[in-house]
Amino acid sequence: MASLRSIAQREADDIRDGIAWVVVYRNGKSWESLELWSDIWNGIFEAAEKEAIGEILETDENAVALNGYYCGRLGEDMTINELENGIRWHYENGCNLLRGYFSNVDI
Repeated sequence: MASLRSIAQREADDIRDGIAWVVVYRNGKSWESLELWSDIWNGIFEAAEKEAIGEILETDENAVALNGYYCGRLGEDMTINELENGIRWHYENGCNLLRGYFSNVDI
């Protein structure tokens, strides 16, 4: 069972760099994550990522897609504690919901 802090530690480089998108979601009481390298701004997803995203959204419709370059409350100089708080803020406030990026994509 992963804590949000362990997700922040594991995904810190990808979130800080702002190149990949990091999807963070709940699976029961546990937190999970997935790095996406697709062009989510334009709704272009790799086939394998489409399948994974579909499974994530079935597990947690409130999953968030985060990127330190595009998303507020996240940044390249943040500590793990600050990243954890930023991730939590996005999730609890429903900001950058994965379903918003994925809603117009054909599966």
